[in-house]
Amino acid sequence: MSKVIHMALVDDEVDVEIIYKTFLRKEISKGIMELFFFEDGQSVLEFLKGKGSNCQILILVSDINMPNMDGLTLVEIVNKEFPHIDLYLSSAYDQSDAKEQMDQANVKNYLEKPVDFEMVKKIVHDKYEEINKD
Repeated sequence: MSKVIHMALVDDEVDVEIIYKTFLRKEISKGIMELFFFEDGQSVLEFLKGKGSNCQILILVSDINMPNMDGLTLVEIVNKEFPHIDLYLSSAYDQSDAKEQMDQANVKNYLEKPVDFEMVKKIVHDKYEEINKD
């Protein structure tokens, strides 16, 4: 049986969940992936710490500009506590000044909004192949 990709999407704009689910509907309906949506960094951290072995998040995509905890802070924490998770940041604003901070947190890529969903699909499919190659 194939392993499923669990992706955490973190964005304070709730419409983003609908957009991702729309563009990734084939991957979701085929059982390649499950999408978990969180409106802030604290919620996803609580989920990661609480679910443990019940849900293995492998990809995390976070908006950078959010209230309470920004995406850069979130990925720094996740990188330290959950180093197996592939990290991606997203924003509609220029984030070139944060490149060094992204590199230190092992962010794999920056997804500029509007997001290129062909790139997101490639990320999902590449990870799916990686974890199911046995």
